[in-house]
Amino acid sequence: MLLVMSGVSFLTSFSEDRRTRGVGISTGVIFLIFGVGGLLWPVLRKKEPKAIQAEFVHLFDMHCEAILFPMSRVKQFIILGAAISLSVGIGTLLFFADNNDNRVRGLIALAFYVCVFVVGLRSLHKGKKGLFLVPSGIIWNEMFRAPCFIPWESISQSALFLKKEKNALRPIWTFGLNVSDPALFRTSKWSRKKFLESKIRNGWYFYFFQETIVFPLEAVVKTVQFYCQHPESRNEIGTTSSLTRIHAFEETVI
Repeated sequence: MLLVMSGVSFLTSFSEDRRTRGVGISTGVIFLIFGVGGLLWPVLRKKEPKAIQAEFVHLFDMHCEAILFPMSRVKQFIILGAAISLSVGIGTLLFFADNNDNRVRGLIALAFYVCVFVVGLRSLHKGKKGLFLVPSGIIWNEMFRAPCFIPWESISQSALFLKKEKNALRPIWTFGLNVSDPALFRTSKWSRKKFLESKIRNGWYFYFFQETIVFPLEAVVKTVQFYCQHPESRNEIGTTSSLTRIHAFEETVI
């Protein structure tokens, strides 16, 4: 659909009207970029390494070994690419705005996508994203939010569920996490607000889509549930023993 819309937009580039021609070229480029990105996404995603990683974390006054279920780097780069493409496209369209109201709306949209790009780029350079397991809990680290520390004792529910996203053809398998008391997890004020809103809207404080985490979500759930139920085994997190255990969970779901 995006490629078709791109073709239609490019056809308007042959218009004799300068404004129509400029708008056609700009929108055509935007739709083309998104169309190509949509085609590349499944190819690049399949080639992405699907492996957990041992990491040493320096977060929340902790300096310890951790197990990382990494967030897809492909998804992060596509988000950044989409943000910069929209910024360039909207910036170009501003040259052809026919009145001040449209210019103001365009500037607001431009400022928004520039902020998305800047925040996303900054987040990308602040370390790896994903789900960190440490002996004392879980560090939930997303792209556009401050990291959140969740003690094992506060986790009340962890499970897979189907989430229907807007414009999605079908529900997406998602890993969700709830806590007994939101006052028990540590994060920034803004991120806490967003997690509380997520609970009201979706029924879960925290969730990651299947396409977001580069590891089978079923194995992630089994791992989290195991360490919630076996506090005596949490000290092994970050060691070879924990990697072996998680790979054993992975083999049961493949």
